Amino acid sequence: MSSSPHAASGDNGAELENLISNLSLSRAEHSSIPKAEYSAAPSLSTDSDAVETETVSEQELTEDVFQEYVPEKINVGPPHPDSVVETSTLASVSLPNVTYAPFGALNGARDATLAPSLSAVQYEVVTYAGQAHANENALRFGQRMGFFIGDGAGVGKGREISGIILDNHLNGRRRAVWISISADLYQDAKRDLGDTSSNSLAASQGIPVHDIRQFKQTEPITAGDGVLYSTYSMLTNSKRVEQVRRASTPCATCFLRTNLACGAGASRLNPLRHLLPAHQSGVWSRHHCSIKLGSFGNAQMGEGGSLLLGTQLLDWCGRGQFEGALCFDESHKAKNMKPEGAKGSSATAKAVMRLQREMPLARVVYCSATGASDIRQLCYMERLLLWGPGTCFASFEDFCAAMEKGGNGAREMLAMEMKMRGCYIARGLSFQGAECETVNAVLTERQRQLYDACATLWGALWSSIRATHNILPPQAAKLAAQRASASYWGGHQSFFNQLLLSFKVPTIVASAQQALAEGKCVVVALQSTGAAAAAAAASKEGADSEEAVSTPHEIISRVVEKQLQYPTPTVQSEEAAMEAQEWEMSPMGEALKRKREELLAEVAKLQLPATALDTLVAELGGASQVAEMTGRSKRERGLQRGKKVSCQALPLIARFSRLPVPSSCQA
Repeated sequence: MSSSPHAASGDNGAELENLISNLSLSRAEHSSIPKAEYSAAPSLSTDSDAVETETVSEQELTEDVFQEYVPEKINVGPPHPDSVVETSTLASVSLPNVTYAPFGALNGARDATLAPSLSAVQYEVVTYAGQAHANENALRFGQRMGFFIGDGAGVGKGREISGIILDNHLNGRRRAVWISISADLYQDAKRDLGDTSSNSLAASQGIPVHDIRQFKQTEPITAGDGVLYSTYSMLTNSKRVEQVRRASTPCATCFLRTNLACGAGASRLNPLRHLLPAHQSGVWSRHHCSIKLGSFGNAQMGEGGSLLLGTQLLDWCGRGQFEGALCFDESHKAKNMKPEGAKGSSATAKAVMRLQREMPLARVVYCSATGASDIRQLCYMERLLLWGPGTCFASFEDFCAAMEKGGNGAREMLAMEMKMRGCYIARGLSFQGAECETVNAVLTERQRQLYDACATLWGALWSSIRATHNILPPQAAKLAAQRASASYWGGHQSFFNQLLLSFKVPTIVASAQQALAEGKCVVVALQSTGAAAAAAAASKEGADSEEAVSTPHEIISRVVEKQLQYPTPTVQSEEAAMEAQEWEMSPMGEALKRKREELLAEVAKLQLPATALDTLVAELGGASQVAEMTGRSKRERGLQRGKKVSCQALPLIARFSRLPVPSSCQA
């Protein structure tokens, strides 16, 4: 394999294909090595020797999969705060030699105190991204080479993206685009960019970050230089425009008239701007609606005003002239892209492809720890130049056929080849020193009795639901039967998941308190916060504000109330509402109401445990001692004997304010 960073080299592609064809022999040789090593273990040993041998084998196996990572050809920046590792297959090859110095360092030495706040592994990404973007061979084929960051959590992908943007800023490319999955991450982007550039020459000038939500879809983006932050959904979400009254005579030359009258949607990639010029009496005529369609979907309106159907984002960037950074954070959102001519591409994937193709000189960065689980999910990463002009694969289909023929080994070789070209880096935090232990939460007698009582009650509830279908009118009974199974079994599963989670709380609290006493910090991960149950309880009319919210209680109560009643028809009408009201007032309806109230009373007698998260917070010292990193908007300030003291508003965790640390964990 060639170590040349030129992704458009046909020799590299041919060599990759040859490696794939010889893959079976390589894999067989590789897999035989560990077997030979492990077979050397002594056949006779004491118990302690066996344990020691097993431990050594596991360690050797771990070292065979991952290797400690240290930048090989760059010695800039402090070490990363934690140990970083790389898979052994990637570690077996080297990145190309460095020919690019980021942050304008080639223009002369700068004061070391002005270096960006990046660790060595983060600085390495910025360097090789800039080197890939400067690839002259790729530009011969009409588009700039991209770069793929495959680092895992904890390596600092946000810092790496910020470093790439800062590098371009210092080299005169003052506009950049940052696209991510959530609007809440806008604050994270600002934080990372501010931290990265705090020591740089850009700090005095500042790099503003513009939220695309600040600008109307029907108006141009008026922001100046800086970073334009958007989400994938903002590129595709449509909003309905005001309907236009149809003219009595169809306008043959009006491209938009039918779409407008039908309330066609607008998006950031297709904003319908100023669609209604000043027409007398609102009538569209051939004279006023003469529209000329240009390339890339632009439109100009003749005589009646101007109309632009292009992209806000593209217009702000400068379209084909844009050479700044185009960063796709969590780029796997675009994985559902199909080849040319095939159907089934998602709107997000189409938007990502359009941005890349209409800005061929943009410095594209794909950033995702889970870029693709299948080779066909790489279709949107066309800037890696793995197929197309200058490669040995004429199309994406040809590329996929070769990769699928080689199996998993081919994908490993592909990752190695991409690293050798200098367009791919993937590292992760080391789990060295981490231990895994399974702790059994032993049920108390009270918990066993409660579980059995809950199982009995759910059985009685199912019998009541089936009996309800027998007394309902035929049409209502059919509708209720269709809905019963999914509602009942879905609630059944959620209920027992939450109940078992609550049973584990005492064991978790004991383990956490022991760890805190030993000077350690504790992180607890839960599958559910119970926020939906709390919201449902708060919305109930006449709910007792002093009662602690119990997620299991809310789940089973909701199933009882929903299933033991006259079903709400799919299509609402006065006749259907009248029929339901009359039936509920009949003897049958009154009997069903009594049964419903009877079951709800049985649920109350169970005294189901409070929501697990609230109990954990209370048992571990309350909100002042526990930092909650969830999406809940409210939480209990404290619980006392099953009663909640008061309700406290909880700021969004996306703001990442400084979190309280238990006093036993402070230095």
